[in-house]
Amino acid sequence: MARQTSYGYRPPGRQNGLRTGKWDAAVLVGGGLLAGAFAVGLAALLGMWTDTGTDTGATAAALDQGFSELLGAALGLAGGTAGVALAVRRGPPLNSGLLAGLLGFTCVLGPVFVLTAPSDVSTGEALYTALFLALLLLPTVFVGAMLGVLIRSRLRKASVGR
Repeated sequence: MARQTSYGYRPPGRQNGLRTGKWDAAVLVGGGLLAGAFAVGLAALLGMWTDTGTDTGATAAALDQGFSELLGAALGLAGGTAGVALAVRRGPPLNSGLLAGLLGFTCVLGPVFVLTAPSDVSTGEALYTALFLALLLLPTVFVGAMLGVLIRSRLRKASVGR
């Protein structure tokens, strides 16, 4: 039997206007792959914009480029997971954003990182480094999903007040 609320009956399987128990697979998969592609694109873009003048040494230039690429990947994954949390129609938006970020890293960003490793790095070392990179990027994925949920709730409140 459906639970009665102050404004009427709530259909079973619905919570806060979202269907529970089902995931929006199309948005999850598409958004996850787009988040990974966005992360790779921003990492490449910020890596190319790195200014290594003639007065910087090789170590400083490599660290600068590495930081720029890491920042681009973090911003790309955060933006992609926020977009998924905004766009999902079924299921919890926070969990959907987190799953999309995991999918984007696992299917796009991680393999690109392993495949573009220098020739003197073994595959095992590249995989361990990719795992460390995943741990570094996990907080940005969480923050991106939280921002998406926050924007989504603000947009819903604004649309209810009209």
